[in-house]
Amino acid sequence: MIIGSALGRLFKGFNVYVDNECVNVQNNYGNQDALDKFIALCDKESVNKFPLLFYVTNPVKDLGGYKYCDTTLIIMTNTNPNWLSKDRTFNIYDKVIEPIYRKLVTLLSTSQWVSDMSMNKIDRFSYLDVPNFGLLESQGVNAAREHNNVGRKKSQASVITDYVDARIVNLKLRIKTNCIK
Repeated sequence: MIIGSALGRLFKGFNVYVDNECVNVQNNYGNQDALDKFIALCDKESVNKFPLLFYVTNPVKDLGGYKYCDTTLIIMTNTNPNWLSKDRTFNIYDKVIEPIYRKLVTLLSTSQWVSDMSMNKIDRFSYLDVPNFGLLESQGVNAAREHNNVGRKKSQASVITDYVDARIVNLKLRIKTNCIK
C-alpha cells in the first residue's frame, strides 16, 4: 500500500495528448477489490475513471530505507468491444496506451527515487497488451492474472465491469517511498 501511495504522488498530474486534447490519466492501486471499488465510485460520482494507471499491490521487501517488489502496473482505457485489431490498435493502443506507457517509462527511468531492478535490460519494461481486458478471459488474461493476481475471485466472464483495452507492465522496483512528495 505504501508503494502504491508513493507512486500515486509520483503520477499526480500525469496527462497525455490524444487528438490534440490533454487527457488526465487517473491512478489508483490495490487488488481486484480496490479496482472494482474505484470503478464503482467513479460511476456513482460520474467522474472520469479512464485512462487509468493501476498499481497492483504485491509482497514487499524493506531494506535500508528502500522498498523492493516484483509488481505490475496496468494501463487501461475504455474501448469499443466490437473493434477489430486494426481499429483497436489505431484508436486505443497508438493514441492512448502507448503515449501513457512512453511517459511512464520516462518518468520511472528519470526519477531519483525509483529504479528498476531487472538484471537484464531487455526485461526492464516488459508488457502484455490485452484487448477487451474487461470482457473475456483469453489465455493472455489468464496468464497475466496468474502472474499478478488481477481478477482473482472475479466472475468467469469479466475482469472489470467496463470494456477496456489494457497493457500489463511487469516491473521489479526499488523505491524510496518516503522521499516522493
